[in-house]
Amino acid sequence: MSVQKELNAKAEKVNYGAVMRNLMKSVRDYKPYTVATPLLVLGEVACEMTIPFVTANLIDTIKVGATVEELLPTSGLLVLLAITSLFFGAAAGITCTEYTFTDSNDVSSVTQKACDDSDVLYIPTDNTAASNTEAIANVVLAAGTPVIAGEAGICKGCGVATLSISYYDLGYATGKMAVKILTGEADISTMPVEYAPQVTKKYNAANCEALNVTVPDDYIAIED
Repeated sequence: MSVQKELNAKAEKVNYGAVMRNLMKSVRDYKPYTVATPLLVLGEVACEMTIPFVTANLIDTIKVGATVEELLPTSGLLVLLAITSLFFGAAAGITCTEYTFTDSNDVSSVTQKACDDSDVLYIPTDNTAASNTEAIANVVLAAGTPVIAGEAGICKGCGVATLSISYYDLGYATGKMAVKILTGEADISTMPVEYAPQVTKKYNAANCEALNVTVPDDYIAIED
């Protein structure tokens, strides 16, 4: 069985109902926001799609020599749509900002700036961050800002939760791909990207307690 056929077979076995039930369990207290956000985005999109038509109508009205009084209703509607769209976008949106370390010397200052501007931080797998988790922890814990980490090592040092992968499993999967290439079974130019076969939900019990963060029951505490 080819890799693509194997992926398709796995996809056919996915119980999407169970996936949604598990997802709703994870959002827990955030269910109202989970429902409201797509509705607000839908409202923003509707306003954004309507604005060009109203603008075109306003231009056509101007071309035929309409008076200022005749233009006011359409102009007012255009302003109202813009304000409504802005409201929907602000209510629904989550702004993501990237903060970059130059080196270990500015880890604390960059982390402090990120904490000042953000409600929660995400730190991907990064060598500089992994080497300076203590410095990061000193800042985020003092600021009360939770960190979602890209891997267990960073989470253990300064995070609250992560989806941890097994580097052994990842290396094993990479080795299987290499064998297929070397034996001519697969073409490297068309071979699909593969991912870690499974992830483990883990959390940092000490940091969660310090920040008063409650994690779902299916998360495993990271061992000291």
